[in-house]
Amino acid sequence: MDKKKIVNSLNVYLEMINGSLSEGEKNTVADWAYDLINGNLVSLAEKECEPMEHADRIEITFKSGETISYGKGEWDDYSYDGKAVIIKQKGAWIGIYNFDHVFCVELKEN
Repeated sequence: MDKKKIVNSLNVYLEMINGSLSEGEKNTVADWAYDLINGNLVSLAEKECEPMEHADRIEITFKSGETISYGKGEWDDYSYDGKAVIIKQKGAWIGIYNFDHVFCVELKEN
């Protein structure tokens, strides 16, 4: 199945449920579905955890230019849920940042 067919199917489904997505959102969903169908997706857990083994800190830079940093011992995990970057320590959410305001998230080694 090609991406154009996926987008067409998505448009039909959205019409059925009276839903809407921007063209960019439709393309993102189509890319994800295409990769899923073709077995191109890597386990998100594997992708997320691998670089954290060597990271001493995580830095979040906002579109405003401000930066927040969590150093060694202040965090041990992070995730992205599609809308926010979540910084965690021992399973507790210690920072939640709206991704609309985030310019980049970097894992740093000292």
